[in-house]
Amino acid sequence: MSKVLKQKLAISFIGFILLLLWLETSKHWCFSLAIPAMFLGLISYNSYTYAKAKKICLGKCYFDENSWIYFFWTRKGVIFILSVFVGFVLTLSLVFASFQFTWIDKVIFFIDSFILVFLYSFLEKNKTFNFNVKVPIIKNITAWINSLVIVGILFTIALYQTPPEYLQIDFQSTLAFIDKERYSQCETIDMMAYVSSVVDTTKWWLLSKAEDMLDNEYLKKVLWFLRLLGNYMMIFAYSRFILELVDIFTKNATIKEIENEY
Repeated sequence: MSKVLKQKLAISFIGFILLLLWLETSKHWCFSLAIPAMFLGLISYNSYTYAKAKKICLGKCYFDENSWIYFFWTRKGVIFILSVFVGFVLTLSLVFASFQFTWIDKVIFFIDSFILVFLYSFLEKNKTFNFNVKVPIIKNITAWINSLVIVGILFTIALYQTPPEYLQIDFQSTLAFIDKERYSQCETIDMMAYVSSVVDTTKWWLLSKAEDMLDNEYLKKVLWFLRLLGNYMMIFAYSRFILELVDIFTKNATIKEIENEY
């Protein structure tokens, strides 16, 4: 195992620890929101580098570099705003989902932190892409593939899950069973956790009602899969966070490795 790969694995583990730190400190202090802010920064930057590389490549291919369309299409300010929006949506999906994490989810994210590094390191050796845009493209491909794999694992686990006992015939009665105890001493985080509970409860209730109306077992499995598509964004967000964290702290060593291949 190379020195660079060991560094990447160590940094990915630190990323996982940051997620656990958020889960623990969010129950007590508002300053723990600094960790989601870090998620937002890294995920947005990951989106920005990929979007910039893609838009410039496509812009040069389709438009004249002196045209107003090319100017607007490759405008860094526009790309930045869109990237922050994408980062915000992905970060929210990860943060809101984290309030519902079980020990199984934590184990999956722990293992996934290392899967990401091995997959990224393997794809980095691919010489298909232009050297100047290779890194952001490979990071994005890694995030997509990894998310599909983890969603597949979650789907398999979900097939053996049973609906929560608090599900009632009508939706209002079901909502009444949401835990009224405070999740956090911080009002902002506590409200976020409550919204997360409402969303999760709503998904379970809708799924249970849909299953009651269906007799086909295959259609029921399709419904389970559709529910897990929401988790795809959460996993994709975590993937981008870990990959960007790893890339930032091993950038120089990674560049030297890639250059040696060319």
